Amino acid sequence: MKQNNFISGFLIFLMMTSCCVYHPQTIDIPLIKKKNDLRVDAGISFVPAVHATISYGLTNKIAIQAF
Repeated sequence: MKQNNFISGFLIFLMMTSCCVYHPQTIDIPLIKKKNDLRVDAGISFVPAVHATISYGLTNKIAIQAF
């Protein structure tokens, strides 16, 4: 019985302390169509959080992305 209470309490603790804010990172690589294309995305939320993404087309077939 004590073990069941401990496991239940531990699971509730994990659920209560999980991520409060989720910012999915967009993948801009498919949006880069040719060499020298540049895409910059940025955002801010109510919770003090800022996110940015920069994508650049190195060639017509290769692009890089930084978060």
